[in-house]
Amino acid sequence: MYTPKHFVVDQLSEKYEAGADNPWRPEYSHKLLRAIVGVEIEITEIQGKYKLSQNRPAEDHESVIKALRAEGEISMADAMEEWSPS
Repeated sequence: MYTPKHFVVDQLSEKYEAGADNPWRPEYSHKLLRAIVGVEIEITEIQGKYKLSQNRPAEDHESVIKALRAEGEISMADAMEEWSPS
């Protein structure tokens, strides 16, 4: 029997798997559908964070900056230097 959960899983799969080379297609089982719980969350605030390898050792950090510059990603390399932990 096709249920609302089937419909939601189908819609989400089609939307988020559309660009994949081998998109996932759900195979429904009672156990699978019982484990799926839908939630709706109201977003009241968005906060941004810079994640620019600050947690990595200085040697790794510098290596990434050097590689970015070599690839022409100057603005990203500059940002990493600006937010460097050292």
